[in-house]
Amino acid sequence: MPSRTIIPIYTTRGDASAFLVYPHLFNRIGEWIGWVTPQREIYSVYGEYAGYLGDGPRILRKRSYSFDNP
Repeated sequence: MPSRTIIPIYTTRGDASAFLVYPHLFNRIGEWIGWVTPQREIYSVYGEYAGYLGDGPRILRKRSYSFDNP
C-alpha cells in the first residue's frame, strides 16, 4: 500500500491548523473536516464551499463574489 503524504495547512499567522491527506482535510485533533477537488477547491463535510487551496499551502477565499452569472 503506498504511503500518503501529510501536508500541513497554515493560518495567516503561520500556525498549522489543518492537515491534508489528499483529498481529505483533517483538523488538529484528527477529525475529518472536508475535502479538496482536483481543481484545488475546498468543501466542508456538509458540502459547502469553503475556499480554494492556495500556494503556501493556505485555504483562501475571495471576500466578495459576483452574482451576475447564474
